[in-house]
Amino acid sequence: GRGRISGRLRDPLPRSRASWSEAAALQRTGDLEGASRRLTALGARVGALRLRFEASPDSEIRAGVRRDLTALIAARRSVGEVREAIAFLDSTFAPLTPEEELTVARAAGSVGPPERAVTGYDRAFGARLGAAEDRFSYATALGKMGRYRDAAVQFHQIRAPHKLASSAAYQRARALVRDGQAGEGRAALLDVGRRYPSDTVAASSALLLLGDLAADDRADDQARLYSRRLALEYPTSTFAPTARFRAAMLALLSGEAALAAREFDELWQKYPRSDEAAAATYWAGRACAAAGDTLAARSRWALVAGGDPGSYYVGLALE
Repeated sequence: GRGRISGRLRDPLPRSRASWSEAAALQRTGDLEGASRRLTALGARVGALRLRFEASPDSEIRAGVRRDLTALIAARRSVGEVREAIAFLDSTFAPLTPEEELTVARAAGSVGPPERAVTGYDRAFGARLGAAEDRFSYATALGKMGRYRDAAVQFHQIRAPHKLASSAAYQRARALVRDGQAGEGRAALLDVGRRYPSDTVAASSALLLLGDLAADDRADDQARLYSRRLALEYPTSTFAPTARFRAAMLALLSGEAALAAREFDELWQKYPRSDEAAAATYWAGRACAAAGDTLAARSRWALVAGGDPGSYYVGLALE
């Protein structure tokens, strides 16, 4: 029979195909339990649970399917599986309990859709369930939906633990900016540094965005100030090399070539393995040339030319 044939197959690919075919054949002949077991063995857990549900009207068995489905969602093994499981749970067992809504919301917050995460969190919070991390996920989902004002309100409610609160403060400020509340957003960004100066990620992110906003407003002096603050106050930030590059470039554009040359040099010397190192070395040469020091300019370009042959700046240095 089909089972004996598939059992003798050694190549995993045709054997897998035979197993899928066998599951389909079992389903067509009405052996839903057998098909469910076969799908479970194949790793198609949601499909297996669906067949187990269809195989019996027994309330206890269906309650077991519901529990297994909720556990599958909580496990979050794969995006496709979680989304399929949520759709099955919603279509078959609604209305869900507040606890189930929280499980679904947490999973949907990670894999989408954000609309389902928001709905689940609304219902869970209504039953006084959830932690600060859930509030953060809820606010993030609101932001993904473009509901930035609502997201800012939710981020503002997170005051502990400290690490989460600092991140929420930055995300609140970012949401305000994206909502078009530029003034309120800038004030909130400045507040991040005042309230959480020891949080390198949040505080440096706030300074970087403040610099971006100032640059957008063509307030180059202000943009340079924020970039230098980031670079000097948070030298271990992943944004520090970028901030140094921006500050040096703004100095060069404002006519302060000698200052720019020093700052470009500081960048590539301090962060030789950063993405900005080659660019900083090349622009240090340009700044030296603008300051009238041709010899120093050539020495910087020679350093660049001896680097990665595929680098954009190697080609410029060789011109």
